[in-house]
Order: sequence, then C-alpha cells, then structure tokens
Amino acid sequence: MARDTQGTQATQSQASNIWTQVESQPMEKIVWGRLYGKNIKIKSLGTSIKPYKIIYTNSSFCVDLNNDEFSAGRGEANDLILTLNDLSEKILSRISKVHFIIKRANCELTNPVYIQDLSRNGTFVNGEKIGTNKTRILQNDDIIALSHPTYKAFVFKDLSPNEAIGLPSEITETYYINRKLGSGAYGLVRLVYERRTCEQFAMKIVKKNMLEVSAHPNNNQNDPVRVLNEAKIMKNLSHPCVVRMHDIVDKTDSVYMVLEFMRGGDLLNRIISKKLLSEDTSKLYFYQMCHAVKYLHDRGR
Repeated sequence: MARDTQGTQATQSQASNIWTQVESQPMEKIVWGRLYGKNIKIKSLGTSIKPYKIIYTNSSFCVDLNNDEFSAGRGEANDLILTLNDLSEKILSRISKVHFIIKRANCELTNPVYIQDLSRNGTFVNGEKIGTNKTRILQNDDIIALSHPTYKAFVFKDLSPNEAIGLPSEITETYYINRKLGSGAYGLVRLVYERRTCEQFAMKIVKKNMLEVSAHPNNNQNDPVRVLNEAKIMKNLSHPCVVRMHDIVDKTDSVYMVLEFMRGGDLLNRIISKKLLSEDTSKLYFYQMCHAVKYLHDRGR
C-alpha cells in the first residue's frame, strides 16, 4: 500500500503551526496587588516598558500590579509618572524623581510585599514615615501618603490569601503572617516578618486548651502558666547558641511566641539529612551545646 507522504507532511505542518501559535501567545501575568487612588487623580500612566492596567471610576482609579516592581515619582522612567495634571504645584514640588517602589519577588503570592522609600520628603504608611532608602512591609488596606502624613495618596490592596485571619491585632499590627513552617501536638509554627524592620521570625502558636488536656496531675510540664513563665525567662536570654525569644503575646486561648528564625532546622533533621556527621562537625555541635548549657546554668536556668 502506498503512503500518502504529502498528506502526512501537510498534517504535521498544520500541527506545527498550531503549537507555534499556542507557544507565541503571551502568558497572562498574575495580578498580585492593586494600588487605588485616594486623594489623587491620575490622568495616565507612564510610558514604561512594563505594561500596567489602569481602571478608572467616577471618583478614582486603580492600577493592577503584575510585575516584580512598580515605581512612582516625577521622573519619566517611572511606571507611574506624577505631573501637574495629577497634583498641585505645591505638592508636586515635594515629590522626588523616584518617590517610592513597591515590589514582590517573582510576583509570588507567598512572598511579602515591600515598599521602599526613595524620596527626600518622605513616604508614609498609615501615618508612619518609612525613611529614605528604608523598606517596610505593606499589608492589605495600608494607606500610602506622599511628602506629608496627611496627604493620603494611595490605598494598597493585597490579593494574596489572608494568612492572618483569627490572629489577635497585637500580632497582625506588628507582623506580616506568612506560610506555615510546621505543626505539632500543641499548635503550629508560622514564618512571620516584622513589618517595620522586615526581619524574619518563627512564630510558635501554642493552644492552651491542648496543654490543659495533655497535662498530667503529677506532672505540670505542660501547664499553661509554666509554659508562659518559661517563655518569659527565654526572652531575657541572649547567647549565640540559644534560640532568641523576640516577643511574647499572651491571649486567653493561646500563647504566641515569636522566636529567632533558624533556617537550618533542628539538629535531629540535620543529622537525618546528612546521615553521617564528621568528627569535626560533631565536636563543634557538642561544643556549642556545652556553651549553651553553661550559659543557662550560670543564670540559674
């Protein structure tokens, strides 16, 4: 039987064209945040190489954020160029060439959103000045003011899942709540960021009712009062070989302990992952543990 090579080649060519068309279509970028105008009316966005979608309403506007960085200021290289069409001359004169940058690494919703102040006269978040060349973490509904805390220009909307639901305001006002690091019998551990310093911590959430259930009449190791007292003792310790207790928030149902974030995990996991530790490494670990124990004993712990 003769093969229809021309028909086969035509079919392959059509299939190739279809795949070429599919591959050539740009992937839609994830919108990870929005910037709403508050006391500012923007006529148009800058002619940046990064395309942004701007949506106008009767009273304001919003910009979809879908790139790693978004800059605003008087300079023509910004994604949002502020001009006399948008601001009065008095306010515009206080706006820097690049006033601030908002960024989220790799546009990943699991990463925090940072705002960097690059201005002379200040960028403010909820009335607090960030400081020139300093950075802080933005959270949903944060208000951004330019050059003066009373000139509230923008409202930031975070489109990532809210990991802070159910947590007390004492925590959420200070820390940005990120992913879960682990869990145990009495609670879980989450990665958190101090909003003003952007420093990472591990927040251990201990449920008091779980401690009470597990407590034995002849053993008060899991007594909630004892756990809280030990946490307060840890907060007064400072040694390179002892995990630092940064903050404690005691609530009716839970104790929130904000600890130094140890990226390498615990010693047991290190031993399991390595399978075999060298003699030099084992001596170093043992030496560090002895130093930590001596430090604790010297302080009656």
